[in-house]
Amino acid sequence: MVTIRLSRGGSKKRPFYSILVADQRWPARGRFIERVGFYNPIAVGREVKLRIDTDQVDHWVSLGAQPSKRVSQLYKQAKAASTADPVKEEKPGALDNPAQPAKAAEPAESSSSDTAKLAESAESPGPVESQPAKPA
Repeated sequence: MVTIRLSRGGSKKRPFYSILVADQRWPARGRFIERVGFYNPIAVGREVKLRIDTDQVDHWVSLGAQPSKRVSQLYKQAKAASTADPVKEEKPGALDNPAQPAKAAEPAESSSSDTAKLAESAESPGPVESQPAKPA
């Protein structure tokens, strides 16, 4: 039977887990079919704590793979986080006035041309004056 389980890595007192698809007869730290994510329980600050390829997990579950209890919990967390992200990206009031995005696009175009001009000036240093120094 194929299972989706955690495989511990990292060092002493600093665990790091890979989420693997593997045959249940294979050792936990041995062979695996596919790595579908990771879990870092001691992530601090901007470090990513959990990343799971939910599409791949869905694919393996549809083929009959059985996730472990802990992987099931982590999968639910990842699904909840992935459905919450698009709501955060949506700007409030964007649907109220459809003319706003068109006006907002105009300054972006001019700033992109300004950026292009800066990039050109950075690439070519311009004319260099090569006059010999006058002896005193």
